[in-house]
Amino acid sequence: IFILGVSIIPTGLKYFLGTGHFAKTGEFSTLHLFVAICSLLVMLSCTVFSRTLKCYAALFGITGGFLLSWMVGILDLKAFSELSATPFFRIPYPEKFSFAFDWRVALPFAIVTIAAIVDNIGDYTAAQKISDPKFKRPDWRRIESGIRASGLGSLIAGLTGGVIQSTATTNLGIAGATGVTSRIVGYIASGILIALAFFPRAMGALMLIPEPVLGAVLIFSIAYIMAGGFSTLASVELDDRRIFVIFISIIFSVSAMIPGLWVFIPKQAAVTLLSPIVMGTLILLLMTVLTSLGTRRRIRF
Repeated sequence: IFILGVSIIPTGLKYFLGTGHFAKTGEFSTLHLFVAICSLLVMLSCTVFSRTLKCYAALFGITGGFLLSWMVGILDLKAFSELSATPFFRIPYPEKFSFAFDWRVALPFAIVTIAAIVDNIGDYTAAQKISDPKFKRPDWRRIESGIRASGLGSLIAGLTGGVIQSTATTNLGIAGATGVTSRIVGYIASGILIALAFFPRAMGALMLIPEPVLGAVLIFSIAYIMAGGFSTLASVELDDRRIFVIFISIIFSVSAMIPGLWVFIPKQAAVTLLSPIVMGTLILLLMTVLTSLGTRRRIRF
């Protein structure tokens, strides 16, 4: 769970600090950082000072960030004007539908699928931790069901020309912050997403969330994801074996985000391995096996 939060930090800070804007223009935007800080403060205020508004913290933060971006002039109004050329309603259908299979990409896709499963395991475990105050260890039966559902979604997506399906880690942070973990919310959100597929103009508007606002939401989510990880670590009695298993995996997970550290790895392997989640999970599994040698006691987390 902790590694999940670590893996999103580079993206969250990139949007929050305006690194992308600096790379494009060569200038640091104080307005960009101002909007990001204000958006984050709105979410923190709703969460800390009001139980009633806590459930809507992210919504108020995004709405306030949108308005503030428009007021200070960093909202991309040109992109919104271009949405007028996008049809309001359209039935989604694949323009070029055909079946094909290429053995050359079978192995890379298998590796990506394994990486997605590893990511899903972490997300499902974090979801259980958030929704169960008495959480002690992962419920693998439910995790297996989630992986099957994700695999079925990827299979259907592949047959219809879509992309691989996976879980959204940032949503876990929002669920932890708001305390809303009901399945009904998931069903409603799924229905809204399906409906948006028929309204491309509305979908386009949602994709134009300003980067500083998006960065604030990510930082807000990361805090709760990492808090869940720390809480899980605190509930485990650390002996020498567990210290090596847990913290060596965290070390390698963080190393995957350091540029130039793994330059000797082939590019095709680096695409999959140099992910904090994948790297951390693989080392975690390896260290668990190694430290279990010579003992009959099973190590659980």
